[in-house]
Amino acid sequence: AKAARAWAYRHLSFNWGDVPLNLQEAKGSTIRTDWERAPLATVRRQILSDLIEAEPYIPVEASQPGRMTKGAVEHYIAEMYLTIDKPDSALYWADKVVNNPSYKLITSRYGVNAAKPGVAFMDMFLEGNTDRQEGNTEALWVFQFKRQVLGGGESLQKRQHTSRYSSLRVGTTTPLKVTVERGGNGLGRMSLTKWAIDAYGPIDDRGSNDAIRKYFILTDATGNAPAAADVLPPGQNYGDTIWLNWEADISATSRSRTNWPFSRKADWADPSNLADYSSYKNILYLRAADTYLLKAEAQFKLDDPIGAANTINIIRSRSNATPVTTSDVTLDFILDERSRELVLEEHRRYTLLRTKKWLPRVRQYNHNGGQLVADRDTLFPIPQTVIDANLEHPMSQNPGF
Repeated sequence: AKAARAWAYRHLSFNWGDVPLNLQEAKGSTIRTDWERAPLATVRRQILSDLIEAEPYIPVEASQPGRMTKGAVEHYIAEMYLTIDKPDSALYWADKVVNNPSYKLITSRYGVNAAKPGVAFMDMFLEGNTDRQEGNTEALWVFQFKRQVLGGGESLQKRQHTSRYSSLRVGTTTPLKVTVERGGNGLGRMSLTKWAIDAYGPIDDRGSNDAIRKYFILTDATGNAPAAADVLPPGQNYGDTIWLNWEADISATSRSRTNWPFSRKADWADPSNLADYSSYKNILYLRAADTYLLKAEAQFKLDDPIGAANTINIIRSRSNATPVTTSDVTLDFILDERSRELVLEEHRRYTLLRTKKWLPRVRQYNHNGGQLVADRDTLFPIPQTVIDANLEHPMSQNPGF
């Protein structure tokens, strides 16, 4: 319960800064209307206290699917120590995860599609491979989704992120059918930036078509089954390639792009209902590679660029990316590497806020509104309903709102 409370206050503190700190069980008899916003430093001390107190009691293997592992708790301790600029403590806790033989990076093919073409990096995102009991040794925390099961329900990740590729036009033809291999039916309400797509080296598996959909192959009915055959544009044949187009970035004046690349980490489809936008695949919410990158950041802050480069190269080598040298390692490079490794996974806003890079990087790389952000946007506004409900004590609003 304390680990869960710490995780909740992690979200609250990164998004709103000073927030009311409630350490009492919520009951009808304990309703309050005189809350004060606790200072951010106090909230973060409580987060660390809760996590460190909980850590000895959380098992290495989750007691039930969907629960935190010990590694997840240790990961968040390391992250919070980096947030308050204590890299030596962050390194200590990150090493608890990195050096635990139960938490191993996936470096070879495994599981449901091991015999099919693909890359080891993407196997852990496949249905049937995400959970630790399914062979995913890298998983620290996996969210569970399932039809018609109490506590189950659907995920909207695929719906929001997978492109509406079935509406893509080639000339006057709409060729592509929704298939299992293509990741199911998507609406594409969010997108990668052009920078995120182009951030990979030429041989990095994480930037390959196995990981980021950059093209489709026109396929007949046998290959698309149970969907129908693709509709051939004039002059084209089955086996031809239709490339997506990310030459110009998504911007405030160019948002409707059915031919935009998308991460395949969200791929999922029900063969019996290909039109379904929902997904019931379990989501790999936190994994050990993230902790390796926290460790590299701590090493960099402790003036150990050799150690940081070595840690980063462990991550890069499993995806066949070119090794980096000590001269490559900067905070911005580590943030770049986090994007390459963890796009569509990490709470990117939190990472950039704790490294004080959110405002400049959003302005630099997000061309769909990034030019509009200001200093005030590093925090969200306190909802007016919260301010109005605090009848006995003034609830201050965040600056600029």
